[in-house]
Formats: sequence, structure tokens, C-alpha cells
Amino acid sequence: MDARAIVAGKRVTRLAPLLCAAAVASLLALAAPAFASPPANDQFAAAIDYGQSGTQVGGNIDASREPGEPQNGDATVWWKWTASKTARFRLDDCASVPVFTSTIGVYTGNSVSSLTELAINRNSGGCDDSTMESVFFDAVAGTTYHFSAGSYSNSESSNIRLSLRRTDPNDNFDSATAFDPVPGTMVGTNNDATRETGEPSTGERTVWWRWTATETARYRIDDCLSVPEFASVLGVYTGASVSSLVEVTRNSNGSGCADSNMEEVSFDAVAGTTYRFSVGSYSNTPSSNIRLSLRRTAVNDNFATALPFGNVPGAVTGTNVEATREDGEPENGDRTVWWNWTAPETDDYTLSPCQSDPPFSIVLAVYVGNAVTSLQEVPTTEGVSCSSASGMYFFAFHAVAGVTYYFSVGSRSAGSANIRLSLDHTIYESCVTARTELANAQRALAAAKTKTARAQASLAKANRALRKARKRSRAQIRRAKAKVASAKRGLKSARAKQAKANARLARAIKAAAAEC
Repeated sequence: MDARAIVAGKRVTRLAPLLCAAAVASLLALAAPAFASPPANDQFAAAIDYGQSGTQVGGNIDASREPGEPQNGDATVWWKWTASKTARFRLDDCASVPVFTSTIGVYTGNSVSSLTELAINRNSGGCDDSTMESVFFDAVAGTTYHFSAGSYSNSESSNIRLSLRRTDPNDNFDSATAFDPVPGTMVGTNNDATRETGEPSTGERTVWWRWTATETARYRIDDCLSVPEFASVLGVYTGASVSSLVEVTRNSNGSGCADSNMEEVSFDAVAGTTYRFSVGSYSNTPSSNIRLSLRRTAVNDNFATALPFGNVPGAVTGTNVEATREDGEPENGDRTVWWNWTAPETDDYTLSPCQSDPPFSIVLAVYVGNAVTSLQEVPTTEGVSCSSASGMYFFAFHAVAGVTYYFSVGSRSAGSANIRLSLDHTIYESCVTARTELANAQRALAAAKTKTARAQASLAKANRALRKARKRSRAQIRRAKAKVASAKRGLKSARAKQAKANARLARAIKAAAAEC
């Protein structure tokens, strides 16, 4: 027999008892009940170190609640994290797959039975379109926090993907971003922002900016250029703490920007005063990137800053772009700007914006008074359209020497434009008619003079032709004499028409002097 076969046979003989034992063990394992191991971080004392930020992956399948644990769901697992900076943070399990009804909490404390709850969310759908959760909390550098994640009321357990990140830097009032320069634009986001305790009704997911006015003037702030567009809430406040703010102005879901859900507000700033701007989402609508713009409005936006008009006849230029309506202002359109003028003499005057370019749907008014809340409108003639399509008009009013009048120019809608406003003594229809006739008479006389000059030239030409014809045949002489006679008649007629034109002009001059 081959020695190798004998050795192999011995090996088979020795392995046989081992193979039998393994088979028996396998059968016993199939017959015995299964006992799964809980997650490593099932107990508070075994919490996994989270690290600085980012995402931790785990699960609460086969996890449990331990004695003394707070009411933070069932099948809870734990992480611990020490803050490296003082800031506001967001913790969520939104990316967990599959989705389940979860509970997450944030605590401080050294034992499971003596924890202090900082934030907890359970069965509230803290993640958009999901039963998963998110919470926000203010962390203090050097403090250790414990995070729990569990299932709500014995609901199904699952894999857990826990995310921790700092919220927007200007999420809290105390961390407001400085707004600089002005005029200018600041860029930010409220994607991870929150509402803090004591915050006024400034929407959800609010972020903050701060700005100290360098001059007393009217300003406009808006988020109109934010992309993508979202239903925003915009507010302006004064005050040193979030719980004691004084609202200066606020706009919410009012479509303050043309054809948009974004907002704009205007306010009167006082030099040296610090203002706080908040931007949030209206009623939990989606968050977005934010583009916040602050700029001074038109110099003569307010009644009190009306610009002097100057001499009459005369004109001024300006704009109502960025202009606003102030509190107490009469019903004189939107985006109004103001001029003042003291009448040099008692007379009727015509106020006209007709040369404004481009034309816009205008509201024009004249007032007397010392304050915007106590103005009296001055009666005017019925407005006369500047043109059939411009949407603009002019009118006349009676002014008394020494009285100061205020002119307001506004828009009928959100549109604004450059403005050219003229003021002159009123010219009535009879004067207009007389001046029109004078202009026509002047044109008629000029035409008559031209025809007389042409007739004189024709006569001179005919005389030259006659002189040349005398050296030729009698027939040519007769034709030349006939042309001379015709030219003389033409000249006589032209001179007669010129005389009539002169007489018409004299009458027109006299009529214009009488009517105007």
C-alpha cells in the first residue's frame, strides 16, 4: 500500500470526530432561540464620542430604555459631544433610511437619572415632509452634551443617520452680522436658522443683521433679489436684547417687491441709532438664500425734506425711484417725492410733468400746511392729458403772493420714473389761440416772402431772355415779351399776398398782446 494513502487515511480517521461535533453544534444552534446584541451605545454610560461635527451612522434596532432615562422615546441610543465654540447648532436624523417616527434630544449631565433637557423633539416632523426630527440648541464652548435618538412610542426601530452642524452665523439676535457698506447688499441664508426665545413675530427661521445710521434720512431695505424666491418676512427694530425690541416697521407675505413674494420696507433712520434687521420665512414656508439690500431713498422722499423749486418760469428734475409713502401722508399716490415753492406774485400757475421720461402713471397734487399730517389740498383745474398714451397730465392752480406751496409727485402703481416738473404762469385758451394764430401768421408771411422772391427771380430771368431775343427773330421776341409780362403779373400777385400776410401778422400780434 502507498505510504501517502496510509497517511491520508490516518488524517481522515482523526478528523472524523471533529466534523461530527461541528454538525451537532450546528443543529443545536438552529434549535436554540436567537438572542441579538443591543447597539454598543444603547446605554447612556456607553455613549459614542460624536467628534466635532458632521454625521454619525448607527441604529436603534434591539436598543432599549434604561432605568432613570428621561422621556425621550423608546429603543434609545446615545452620543456625546463637547462643544469647541459657543454657537447655535442643529441636530437632526432627517437623512435616516428607512424613515421611521423618531425622537431626538439634547441634554447636559453626568448620569442618566440627573440629565437637564436642552431640546427635544418627538413625533412632530421636524424634517420637511418626514416623520424624522430636528432640534436646535445653544452650545457653550467646553460643555459636554449628550444626544439621544430613539423611536416614538414603541414605533419601529431603524438605522439612524445623525447630523450635527452649526446654524447660520447670524441665526441669533446677539450674533447679528454687521451691515456694511451702505448703500449695499449683504448675502446670507436662513436654511438652518431658528426662532429664539423671546423673539418678536418676525417669521420662522430668522437671521439678523445690525446697522448704525450715519445720518438722519429715510432708507429702504428689501430682499427682492433673493434667489430662489420665497415667502419672506422682513422687520426693522431697535433695542439691546431680543426680548425688548421695539418694532420700527415690518412686512410679511405682502408682496412688497413687484411680482414677487419677497418684501421691502422703508423707515426713517436717526443718525447714531443702531437698527436690527430680521429676515425669516412666512409661516414655516421653505427657507432660501437671502440677498438683503439697504439704501437711502430719494432725498426729497419725505415732506420735511422737500426740495426748493426755484424761480418761475422754471423746471426741476428728480426721481421717485426708491421713494416711499410716509405715515400720515394724504392719498396722493405711492412712492411720493416733494418740492416746496413760495409764490412771488398772485396769479394762476400751471404745474406740468409732461417732459418726464419715460412717461409713467402719475399722481400730482398741490398742498399748503406745515406738517404732512395736516396738509390742505389746493383746488386745481381739471387735469389735461400730456398725450393720449402717457398716463400723465398737467393742471393750473391759483397762488397767492408770499404763500408756500408743496408739490407732491407719486405713482398710481408700483412703477417709478425720472421726473421733470415745470411751473409757469398759466396761459389760457384764448391766449393759446392768439399765439397759435400769431405763429400761423408768421409762417404765412414767410411763405409769401419766399413766393415774392421767386417771382422777382422769374421776372429777372424773363428780362434777360428778352434782351437776348432782340438779336434774333420777331417770333422769339414776342415769346420773350409774353414771359416778361407773365412774370410781372406773378410778382404783383406775390407782393399783394405778402401785404395781406403782413396785415394778418399785425392783427395776430395785437391779439396776442391783448389775450396774453
